Formats: sequence, structure tokens, C-alpha cells
Amino acid sequence: MFVKFYSFTNPIHSINFLTYCLTELGYPVFNNCPSAIFVETDPGDNKAVVTWAEIAATDEFDIPAITSNYNSGSSFSVGTTTVIYTATDSDGLSSTCSFDVSVSGKWDISLIIAHMV
Repeated sequence: MFVKFYSFTNPIHSINFLTYCLTELGYPVFNNCPSAIFVETDPGDNKAVVTWAEIAATDEFDIPAITSNYNSGSSFSVGTTTVIYTATDSDGLSSTCSFDVSVSGKWDISLIIAHMV
């Protein structure tokens, strides 16, 4: 919990005429963290381009900065990769959103048959 104190002074009379307190109680909140994503490659490929909706987060007092280790539209190799987004507000409070991207290979059956013959 962060507490910010602000006071305003009347410059003519040098008197405090208003003091109030803002209390930061919460961490940034992700609005739309996706669940796991499953995709197949094109036949013969070992990677797939994966997209998802833009990730957004909110905070009580400001718009948090969002960083990630992968972005929508990135290329993912066959296997499972964890995507992690971090939202950090101006007070340094942060939260994360993570989900797995699983890519499976799609085999070209004609290549398999040709190799067997």
C-alpha cells in the first residue's frame, strides 16, 4: 500500500488551505489475459505465427506500462512457450499475466509416403 500526501498553499497568504491523501491500494489489473493458445504449423514447417488480442491493464491512478517477452504476431517454434506480460504502475507496483502458446507440427503426408517407398 502506498500513501501519497499532497498539500496546496495559497501563494498570496502562504497558508495551507487543502490537504488530501491518495491511497494506492491495488496492483495493476489485466483486463484480458488469454488462456492457453493451441495452433498447428503449416505442413512441413516447424514454426507458426501466433496472434492474440491486444493485452491491456488498468490501475487506480494511472495507465500502467506493459512489457512482454513475446508480442502478438511473433513466430513460435514447435513446442510450448510461456508468454509473460508485466504491467507496472508509476508507484512501481506490478502484476503479471502469463499464458502458454503450444505449437504442434503438421506433417505433409505425401513426404512421409515418399520416404517410406
